Amino acid sequence: MEKEKFNEKDKNNLKGISKALYIIAKICRIFTIIGIVGMGILMLFIPVFMNKVEIKDNTIRIDGVEETLKLEDLKVENKEAKEIIEKVEEFFDKNSKGKITVFIEVVILFVVAEMIIYVFVFKYLEKVFKNINTEDTPFTFTNANNLMKTAWALVIVIGLGLVSGIAIDLMFNADINSGIDLPSVFEALFIFAMAYVFKYGASLGQVKETKKLKKSKKE
Repeated sequence: MEKEKFNEKDKNNLKGISKALYIIAKICRIFTIIGIVGMGILMLFIPVFMNKVEIKDNTIRIDGVEETLKLEDLKVENKEAKEIIEKVEEFFDKNSKGKITVFIEVVILFVVAEMIIYVFVFKYLEKVFKNINTEDTPFTFTNANNLMKTAWALVIVIGLGLVSGIAIDLMFNADINSGIDLPSVFEALFIFAMAYVFKYGASLGQVKETKKLKKSKKE
């Protein structure tokens, strides 16, 4: 039975995939930064826009626009969408325009905070995939450390999402769904596991190099 080997073709495939993932991570980081800038500009214009908006009896009117929007007239089939619209109606009914403006600003602020963390996530992943593409082996302590940083950044995102949901609910009684995002938890745990796999691989490589060095000295 022929033993499986990591041949030159496999190595080239690994480097090609790593290069593609490096480019994707870099693009995602750039677009995330652009998104942060866009959100910052939006935060500046929200108060100006809200001054032109009148919210009364679940009806939204904008100065200079003849048409009005009634939330109760929105027809949707999706059950979750209906529940969201009902929550928005209730929120508009119970809160003043000023409080709604602050609510929108706070939500955007939390979103920006998460986006900033994702900038670091993509940055660490860039480094990992770039190193895999350029180094002889992917199993280096540098890659392991960058994967560990990525995992911890994702943990912060999960925690921030939970805290933001609770904080917004307490401040505005907005009934935000602040449950833990299980897919994100799985992603973080998976990357933690990969970080330890890379660290273990780097340790084995270090032991192998040490044995080679001792053997060459004896010869």
